[in-house]
Amino acid sequence: MIHYMNDSYSESKSISMKTATIRSLLRWLHIVLSIPILGYIYGPVASIPAASFATRYVFLPFVVLSGLWMWKGHWIRRKLSAGFTLLASLVMLTGSNLLATEPDAAVPQELRGTWQATALEAHGQSAPPMVVGGFRVEFTADKMIIKKRTSRTDLESVVKVNAATSPKSMDLTSLNGPKKGQTTLGIYSLQGDVLKICTCEFSNDPRPTEFATRENDRLGVMTLRRVAE
Repeated sequence: MIHYMNDSYSESKSISMKTATIRSLLRWLHIVLSIPILGYIYGPVASIPAASFATRYVFLPFVVLSGLWMWKGHWIRRKLSAGFTLLASLVMLTGSNLLATEPDAAVPQELRGTWQATALEAHGQSAPPMVVGGFRVEFTADKMIIKKRTSRTDLESVVKVNAATSPKSMDLTSLNGPKKGQTTLGIYSLQGDVLKICTCEFSNDPRPTEFATRENDRLGVMTLRRVAE
């Protein structure tokens, strides 16, 4: 700790010495450049084209700006620093918002929307058309909602998708119903407007590896078609 404090003191002292040197140099330049400026006002410098141009467009602006810097330099530096800090914060905030819109979303954009079941299969058996026709699935930014015509309560699950696996995988954590709080593993396949999802029945079951079920295998497959909006 003491070592860091000594380093900070040395750096502060060095910066102060550099600032004093710059101010001293600017004062001397003021004195030197005031000579042609006075010659321009009271002497023949205005009648000499090259000297007149240098005095009007180089020496005089330099004296004015450097004088302003010596007078209000600390205030200007503080305002510029605050402005750059604000600009950097806005850029970082905007950039983080842009990055956070889609890549961090749990459900890819291609899955979001409403899907109508065209086939349901579990334990090697297919569901009757009456059940299939009353079965819909909706994907939001982070949820899957199952809506059944025969049920007053929709089943909601938080979804985490990994599209980098083969087949693509999803984890479903139930928010309500008899399996509330449990996470089941699944896979999915999307081909055009047809979505297939295969999930296991219990949280301790391994992730499925194919879109098929067999008797007593505790797997379910949903075949869905996108509903036009």
